[in-house]
Parts: sequence; C-alpha cells; structure tokens
Amino acid sequence: MDVIAPADGASWVEPPRVVSAEVRARASLLRGRSFSGPERRARDQRAGRACAAQALRDAGATDVTVGVGPDRAPRWPSGFAGSITHTETGEGTFACAVAVRRDCLRSIGIDSERVLDEDAMREVVPMFLDHAEMRVLHSGLSREIATVAFSAKESLFKCLFPCAGVFFEFTDAELEWLRESDANVGSFGLRLRISLGLEFPRGLRIEGRYAIEGALVHTAVELAP
Repeated sequence: MDVIAPADGASWVEPPRVVSAEVRARASLLRGRSFSGPERRARDQRAGRACAAQALRDAGATDVTVGVGPDRAPRWPSGFAGSITHTETGEGTFACAVAVRRDCLRSIGIDSERVLDEDAMREVVPMFLDHAEMRVLHSGLSREIATVAFSAKESLFKCLFPCAGVFFEFTDAELEWLRESDANVGSFGLRLRISLGLEFPRGLRIEGRYAIEGALVHTAVELAP
C-alpha cells in the first residue's frame, strides 16, 4: 500500500498508543521550525490532514480527503470516523490523526497537549477543574496529571460534538476518576453534567485512555456504534 508523505518535510513517528486495535493512527513530527499566526495555522492544518489521509488509507478508505464543515470541524469520508490533533513540542510540531470504520466505532476524539507549565497551572487549571474534581486527584495535581484532565475533556468534545451537534464547555463534563495502569499510561472516566440530547443525557458516563510521553500528553475517547 502506498504511503502518503507527511507535510512540509516532517517525518512519520510512532503514534501514541491510546486507541483501540481497530483504529488506524498516524503521527508526524516537523522538527525545528517555529511559526505564528496564520502561517502556523496553515502548517498545522497541512500536517493534520496528511496524517488523516494516511490513517484513512490504512483503514481501507478510497477517499482520503477530510473536508471542513461550517463549524470548522473535520468532515470525514462516508463510512469513516476520525479525529485530528496537533501541538508544539520542544522539538517541533507534533501532529496525529486517527481513522476507523463506522461499523467499528461511531465516533472518536483524540487530543495531544504539551505538559502545562507553572503559569498555566495557576491561570488555566481553575477554568477546567472544580473542587470536586481536585479531590479526585487527591494524590497530588502534578503538571502532567492536570494536562491529562484538560486533554481528556478536549477528546470528549471531539468525540461527542460530531454526533450531538451541541457545543459544550469544559465545566459541562466532570472528571470522575483517573487510574494509572502502567508507567505513565492509564484510563479516565468522565460524566456529562448537562444533556446533549436524548442520546447523550445528563449523567452519561464515558471512559477514555491517556499516555504521558515526555513533554506530551495524549488522550482518546471512543464511542461504540
């Protein structure tokens, strides 16, 4: 099977192991280049779309084009679901995409984040974790674990929004538990605090996976057919 070249001279790298076996994942790293503003957004989009195209091809798709909806969300080819993420690292720009047949999963959300720095811990954490959630993380809210919590809610949104069509905030989902199954790898549980419609009522519980790899945190949330 032909392999699509990653965007802008980047290299293919090992994708994070946070998705099910039936999901196809591709990741790339563009080393040593730093941009800002529209140039960076365009570069990130190219990187994500190149990863998505290869993930779709790996999943058996003949149409590997990911469109853009009016809400700026990715539009996947008929019969497939997927998700895209990209972030800056100390080495360059990391991008990752996953694709899966809809008869295996209805939807999927992935997210990759650089570990929060101390300024973000003070300023951003109160925006996505309340006191009840802080108690869940009673063993100590490290920068890595705080980033897992942030990323988990991003993945939940990416997974549910394409199905529900309802925008929701970080505070509309509660982190109920976080478990480490191996060194820097584990799972988490989230509960909706609001209703997103009949299919996704208030109180719905959804689980996901996370991995901490160096300066990056990766999460994924999957929705069964």
